Amino acid sequence: MNRTALVAISILCFGLSVAHAQTPQRTASTYRDWVVRCEVVNGPPLAKNCDLAQLFESKTQTPPAISQVLITRPNKKEPIRVVVQTQANVSISPGVRMMIDDKAQPLVVPFSRCFPGSCFASGALTDDMAKRLRARTEPVRLEFKDGAQRDVAVSVSINGFVAAYDAWVRE
Repeated sequence: MNRTALVAISILCFGLSVAHAQTPQRTASTYRDWVVRCEVVNGPPLAKNCDLAQLFESKTQTPPAISQVLITRPNKKEPIRVVVQTQANVSISPGVRMMIDDKAQPLVVPFSRCFPGSCFASGALTDDMAKRLRARTEPVRLEFKDGAQRDVAVSVSINGFVAAYDAWVRE
């Protein structure tokens, strides 16, 4: 084999090993109705990002809209955020209201961006709100308005939330 061929093979092998090292490793752990999803990207610097999520289906929409609610934190120095993905064609104002209980003010999560298939609302999840979610045994209700100003309410299960939240915090 000539020297040029050896160099080409070496470059190709190095490129493949770098690409493999950069391929994210994904894991998911299920806690009843909640999932802790993590992604580790090898390579300088090593990064691990995890979120806590639940997919849900709005049965009031035709066809039913599949969406999700997730709790995330880009890194340990930033505040915890709640992100709600809804179907497209929503009224941007006032955002999504997370009704944790009927006695306290809801968590209002403003819409931050929309794409052709879905919209995203994002806001800070305070320690008080996290404690209220952890204490909850009944489903949480998400409320927003669709593009025609009709009320949409989605029930989000709390089953497994405490175990999933604790696992997520440990990640």
